[in-house]
Amino acid sequence: MTDSSFHTLFTIMHTLFDEHATQIVIAELQEHSGRIRAWNQHQRGMAYDLGPGEWHGQLWRSWWQAPNLWRHECVSIDNPTQVISGLLIHENQWWSYRSLPQNHKEQSKSPVVITHAQDFSTKVPLLSGIGGEDARDNAAKWPWIDPLTAIKTVNWTYLDDIFIDAHPFWHGHAMPIVDNSPHLSTTVFSLFHTGEVLECWIDRESGWPWRFAGFAEGQPLWKLTVTERHLAQDIAPEVFQPSWIFP
Repeated sequence: MTDSSFHTLFTIMHTLFDEHATQIVIAELQEHSGRIRAWNQHQRGMAYDLGPGEWHGQLWRSWWQAPNLWRHECVSIDNPTQVISGLLIHENQWWSYRSLPQNHKEQSKSPVVITHAQDFSTKVPLLSGIGGEDARDNAAKWPWIDPLTAIKTVNWTYLDDIFIDAHPFWHGHAMPIVDNSPHLSTTVFSLFHTGEVLECWIDRESGWPWRFAGFAEGQPLWKLTVTERHLAQDIAPEVFQPSWIFP
């Protein structure tokens, strides 16, 4: 493996986007609160120290169905029924949504009180509209779908071959390019530009990225790990036609 061949893997993934009729991906995001806070202070020119903090997580779930259906959700890692934010796109018609406690009354003016182990089965569309990015363009912004489009970097540098839990990976890193282009998702842009170095582990058996991570002063600030990937698998119709949007 060389630097150029490692970078070429991302080009291959980019071309594979349209070769699979569907993709279902689940990824786990872990962010270190103290290190992220210190990095943000550093970016503002303030004194900082990569000091104590805790790891906090979210699950990211996405469904893609060619040619024009896309759905993405950020879900509480402690309570998978709690959708923190979600986006559904049919061609260029979009809906953003979140979930509320099951017993929440839509007309109630009282604040939403969240308690441990609540059922968040009630989903509520927040905004909807037509225009902007279509389903495919939005899906391509997420690095586990199309890393070449989502991540703006100088060429990747190959580091080593490693084994994690007896599974083989190619390991490389890159320096993110400062890019304020409006086409980048706020979530993805801020995440993949948090840190001095961006690292990636590619599954040698599947050829797909398994983990991305941002580092500063040799310490990980965040880690995004793909835990499931299903290609060309049937997606239930209600995923793209939920009853709380399409009664």
